[in-house]
Amino acid sequence: MCTTAGYITLSQTQDCQISYCKRCKTFSLTYKCCCASFTAPALDHFRQILGYLKEGDFHYDLMGEPRAIVKNPNANIGFCLSIEDVTSLTLSINEALTLFEAFHILYE
Repeated sequence: MCTTAGYITLSQTQDCQISYCKRCKTFSLTYKCCCASFTAPALDHFRQILGYLKEGDFHYDLMGEPRAIVKNPNANIGFCLSIEDVTSLTLSINEALTLFEAFHILYE
């Protein structure tokens, strides 16, 4: 397990934090009460999946709001997201990946 000293916070909002661990070379995405780890290609793939969601994908009613469930086929845990959640996450991931590329160019 990596310590927080090895993490760089790339994007942070009230509901979301995306960090990168220099030691294990993974991204940590925390959104509301969910947390997931991604490699760079996996985080980009997750962002693409969010971009492919259409209005018809938000057909699960949770607390009176339509939501989509985004789940990795190899995992038991997924994200239950509203349209606003998808927009917020996509913006945060875009910011994090852009800053990651800048750090990679400057420091590697």
